[in-house]
Amino acid sequence: MTDYPEHERLKALEGKNQTIGEFIEWLSDNRYIICEWHNLGDEDARGYYPVNRSPQSWIAQYFQIDPAKIEAEKRAMLDIQRALNEAAS
Repeated sequence: MTDYPEHERLKALEGKNQTIGEFIEWLSDNRYIICEWHNLGDEDARGYYPVNRSPQSWIAQYFQIDPAKIEAEKRAMLDIQRALNEAAS
């Protein structure tokens, strides 16, 4: 077991996340908008509304990657590297 399980999960995607990210960017570049249906009760307020999210947040949700855990693991890696650098100097 690794000290960085979320990074291992990300690595195991073998580029699938990159492909999906490129597709989401292609949608945006071609003026397609990802929307979701809202039924707000008022007939005039019902309809599709744009979902404004970054490609990274879509990818994280789809692959069930926790961005907060990724960030915590990155900080832990940096802390270890800083300690190694200090010990070496």
